[in-house]
Amino acid sequence: MSSSPAPRNQRSRTLPAVIVVAILVLGIGSFVGTRWWLARDETASAPTPAGTATAESPSTRGTRPGKLAPAPAVPSTAPADSATTTVIATVTAVVTPATPTPADAPTGTSATTAPTVESIAGVRRHDIDCGAGYIVVLGSALDPAGFADTASALTAKYPGTNYLISGSSCFNFRSQSAFVLYEGPYATVDTACTVRIAGTRDAYVKIADRGVTDRTVSCLCPAGVTPPDLGAGDKGPYVAEAQYALQRLGFYGGDGTGTFDADTEVAVRAFQTARSLPVDARLTPTTWPALITADCTG
Repeated sequence: MSSSPAPRNQRSRTLPAVIVVAILVLGIGSFVGTRWWLARDETASAPTPAGTATAESPSTRGTRPGKLAPAPAVPSTAPADSATTTVIATVTAVVTPATPTPADAPTGTSATTAPTVESIAGVRRHDIDCGAGYIVVLGSALDPAGFADTASALTAKYPGTNYLISGSSCFNFRSQSAFVLYEGPYATVDTACTVRIAGTRDAYVKIADRGVTDRTVSCLCPAGVTPPDLGAGDKGPYVAEAQYALQRLGFYGGDGTGTFDADTEVAVRAFQTARSLPVDARLTPTTWPALITADCTG
């Protein structure tokens, strides 16, 4: 009796089983082959033993076939030259020291700076730092030639003077490049004012403090000051002090010229009117006390 063929449903179950076995065999073979290939690649790219090369040497790094990062499963397709350039650039960036930035020069930390060898018309330059005290300004100019003329006219009478450049000293002037002829510095305002009153009629005192240095310092305030009676046409240091006081109080718009001119008369008259004083446009024992009080306590 001949055997009958296997039922259709049995053949259909046998075929998938064969396919699964084949896929497993292929998978195992691929895994073994891949492991063999990776082991071969790691052996070929093994690192050079310690002591034969240094990481900081650009020339050594340029000839090595190694990579900056661990090797991926698929070999990199980047050209060898590109990898070499990257390594050299990276090492150079690490070992090249940055250029140091010079520290800013300190200002206003010492009482006075050292004199320099610079001089104009025989007057030596001597800049002053903040906190140095008081100076008596005798004259100023905006350029060396003008300063030379000013210094030549004054140094015969004031041989102990120096000059400073306002932009380099702790003083504010209308120009940051003013050349200033001065005496001092002095530790107290009384000493500076004594020198100032004995000086030129248009001199004035300034203090080495950036917060107030744009203002002149009043020499009407020290105790015992007794200014003389002054009127139209008079000249002298007390005229200038009155002009600066009236300027600080808002009655005078000019400079301390030391000359009692028409503008000064107008300013004195306005001050007297504002303070209910006799209006005579003169600085007398009636007007002086009111002006000194307003200037020194205002």
